[in-house]
Amino acid sequence: MYVLSGTGAVGVTTARKIGNRARRNRVRRRVREVARLNHTKFSNWDSVIVAKASADHAEFEAICNDLAQLIDELERRWEKQSESS
Repeated sequence: MYVLSGTGAVGVTTARKIGNRARRNRVRRRVREVARLNHTKFSNWDSVIVAKASADHAEFEAICNDLAQLIDELERRWEKQSESS
């Protein structure tokens, strides 16, 4: 996940390692839905989420949990960086 300060835009990318176009699109849709469900946490950042090959076989709840952990870690790092500036 890559982020910059911004307006809340979220982009999702997938690698060809995931499989054919249909599988990559399915992963993108699932990750976008998780991001939509967590839109309040993304409101301060423009972000790009890079979906890994394991996301193709992951349960929806696992994707939700992984993204929530990423967001929490990102918030901690963002606050730490803001304090040191």
